[in-house]
Amino acid sequence: MELEKLYKKGNVARAEDGSLLLVNDDKVAYSVNEVVIMIWDVCNGISFKELVNVIASSSGEDTAQLKPALEGLINEMVEAKLIEIR
Repeated sequence: MELEKLYKKGNVARAEDGSLLLVNDDKVAYSVNEVVIMIWDVCNGISFKELVNVIASSSGEDTAQLKPALEGLINEMVEAKLIEIR
């Protein structure tokens, strides 16, 4: 996954209570927070390695600490059909 490109799928919506949702092309909605939306939003052809560096620079976190958490999140989003890896 290091060099493969990540592409967001679906769209952002709001639930009736105002909470954020990511909705895939099958119209399945997932409740998410602003950080997940930000990560999803930058997946426009960026590689996983680039994503880790972008998040590390904006958060001040170490890339070694971020990588496992981001990998888990990206894998969950791929399974949910919210990100495609090409």
